[in-house]
Amino acid sequence: CGRWGTILHTSDGGKTWVRQESGTDYMLVSIHFADALHGHAVGEEGIILSTEDGGKRWKKQACPMDFFLMDVHFADAAKGWIVSERTHILYTENGGETWQVQFSDQDFILKSVSFCDEVNGWAAGEYGYIYHTDDGGAHWEKQAGYYVISEETDEVEGGTYLFDVEAVDPQTAWAVGIDSYIVRTADAGKT
Repeated sequence: CGRWGTILHTSDGGKTWVRQESGTDYMLVSIHFADALHGHAVGEEGIILSTEDGGKRWKKQACPMDFFLMDVHFADAAKGWIVSERTHILYTENGGETWQVQFSDQDFILKSVSFCDEVNGWAAGEYGYIYHTDDGGAHWEKQAGYYVISEETDEVEGGTYLFDVEAVDPQTAWAVGIDSYIVRTADAGKT
């Protein structure tokens, strides 16, 4: 997915790509399919699109805010999460018919969210912030990241900007960021 509501689809392993009609001109920055039929795409101005037929038809879903949505991930066709530019995590348990704010924190950008199952997941983003849940998002715990304004220089000091996180299993996740930064946990984020 990309600019001007672009969604491209392949059914031959990437040899050819066909544009699917998204019904929007908004920039789409993330797309995720729970299975071959059920997918979601998100992007600017709180746009959430969904499909139940592998992308033949996309429809808009209501979003509780108009922030830039950065990433979407579904554990199955019903349960999904979205992270936003203002440290908000949205959640649905009905395939996106309704979305609610599940978590919010300071005003930083969360770039990525990933779950290895319906309950264990991580979200990561700006200034090295990493949040973890082991109960489907009922509670999110900050595990890493920092942001301060230096009293000496008045400049921002913070953790490494993270672009992506991948939950492998309940104990293991990887995150990657700027300047070839790679971090891994094998103990559910304790270290």
